[in-house]
Amino acid sequence: MNKVLDVIVLQTQYFVEVLSSTKGYAQLFKGGIALIITGFVAIQFIFSTALPIEKDAYKLKYEAEFSMQKEFSSFDEMKCKISHDSYSICKLAKYQKSLTSNSIQALYSWLEFVFYLGLMMLALSAIGFIAHPHFHSKQET
Repeated sequence: MNKVLDVIVLQTQYFVEVLSSTKGYAQLFKGGIALIITGFVAIQFIFSTALPIEKDAYKLKYEAEFSMQKEFSSFDEMKCKISHDSYSICKLAKYQKSLTSNSIQALYSWLEFVFYLGLMMLALSAIGFIAHPHFHSKQET
C-alpha cells in the first residue's frame, strides 16, 4: 500500500512541477487558445454547410404545403401520404430537416467538449502561471 501512495505522491509532484514550469503553462495556454479557435472555425463551417440544407428543407415544406393546400406548423406535423402528388417532396423535406437537426446536435456536443477542454487548459495555464514563483527558485525565472 505504501508503494502505491509513493507512486501517487511522486506523480502529483511531477504534475505540479510540469504545470508550474514556464514551458508547461505556456504550452497549456497555446493549446487552449488553439482548441478554442478551432471550435470557432468549426462552428462557422458547420453553419455554412448546414444552413443551405435546412433552407432547402423549408423550401420543400412550403412546396408540399402548397400542393396539399394545408399549412403545417412543424415538420413533425406533416403527414406524407402516398396518395398525394407531393409525397416525395414531403418525405425529402422531413428527411433534410431531421438530417440537419441531428447533425447539428451531434456536432454541437463535440464542439462543447472542445470548448470545455480548451477552457480547462487555459485555467490550468493560469494556475501554473500563478504557482510558478512558489515552486521554482528565482534563478529559473
